[in-house]
Amino acid sequence: MTTYGKAKGFLEVSPADPEQRDPSREVVLLLHGLGGNKLDWSFPAWREMHWNHRQSPANRHSDNHFGPPLLAPLAALGFLTDFSLSDLDTNVRCWEGMLRAKGHTVINYSQDGNQALVEIPLVQFEQEIVPTIRDEVLTGSLAGKKVTLVCHSRGGILARRYVHDHPTVAPTWIKHIVTLCTPNQGTLAPLAKEKLTQQALAGLVGPIADAIGVDDLLVNTIDRLTDWLSETEGAEQLLPDNALFERLANPADAPDIEFTTFAGNSVRYSRLYYWLYTLSSFIPNFSDFPDIRFDYEQFPTELPLISPLLDQIPDGLVDDEQDDNEGDGAVSDLRARLPGAPHTTVPVNHAEALWDETLFGLVADLLGTPLTGNENFECSRGFIGNSNTLQVHDPMNENTNCQLDEIDSIVPFKRIEDALTNGYDGCFYCLSEHHTPEQPTNSPMD
Repeated sequence: MTTYGKAKGFLEVSPADPEQRDPSREVVLLLHGLGGNKLDWSFPAWREMHWNHRQSPANRHSDNHFGPPLLAPLAALGFLTDFSLSDLDTNVRCWEGMLRAKGHTVINYSQDGNQALVEIPLVQFEQEIVPTIRDEVLTGSLAGKKVTLVCHSRGGILARRYVHDHPTVAPTWIKHIVTLCTPNQGTLAPLAKEKLTQQALAGLVGPIADAIGVDDLLVNTIDRLTDWLSETEGAEQLLPDNALFERLANPADAPDIEFTTFAGNSVRYSRLYYWLYTLSSFIPNFSDFPDIRFDYEQFPTELPLISPLLDQIPDGLVDDEQDDNEGDGAVSDLRARLPGAPHTTVPVNHAEALWDETLFGLVADLLGTPLTGNENFECSRGFIGNSNTLQVHDPMNENTNCQLDEIDSIVPFKRIEDALTNGYDGCFYCLSEHHTPEQPTNSPMD
């Protein structure tokens, strides 16, 4: 895999060998959204928002106790015990893996200005990314090819702003712009966080949660879910009345570029469960005689009126973005559309667009490479090796002392184990668990 330095957002091109890039397949550039990075496309599980809300958690087992769970009197009486969210899904795959499995040349990088105005990543895109693609990727067997941009959320706004500002150049190298849950007509999400965390909790859901003792978990959960909705400078620029939307290209402005839009209309992120002990938990395990200790078993029960989230928040307290069947939690279905562009609505939330198998299939069809179900998707987080110092860094845990922008000899690793096997040591600041402390040298005694 070809990897560039920090100025280019550690841009990666796969396959690394230009001779292995198939001209019969597409060249795909991935543009992540506000607050994201290139791991959104290669390892979306890093966000830890991939709750499996479609399946209940398995029963919990804890064996060999000396007595029944009477120390938890509420549990013994059948009342609420402890609470949890849905389990994290263990089968999450990724866009980069899907595209590579179908033979496409894939370009992926992290944008400058994680929460900044779109003009910040736009400068990087114009000065670093586009020249690299045109001069170093679209060469050899790929000479004359055009690029398909697959964009999540604010990534689509970046693409449309670039086309608006470069109406002559853009069609010479861009073939198709595909937006996934992009607020093409703006979003009210930056105004929603206060509504969800204060009005909703205080208005209806909150008193119920307080009565059963789950209010703290509920507050923390909603706060976590609304991280997408932070009132940052970049997010507030996406409000529908912002002047930015007068500087974005529409399909009619770029007739030589195809546009396709997708949106989600599910606000279901997770379910909330309470756990009860089974009757057998209060009976000694005589089958293990003479060891007749107690084996505990708990089963999950979904909390009524509160779960699932965000579905149960009353529609009157939220905008379309957080209204089930109308939005994905951050962007409404209607505002994700573009006039004149084909549009498809999929029952996913804003985060699920990064790993949803239905979306994979729809976009694979657009690219002319339908999924068969037998593809092997390779999805893993990346690590940055410095071949000069033989240190490996975790870009998701970057510390200013890592000085990633100073690395001029980058060796990418998909797995930390690969780096360690090749003689690299974890950075003290961002990979301390894989760092080997220097051993003190004992001076010979005089």
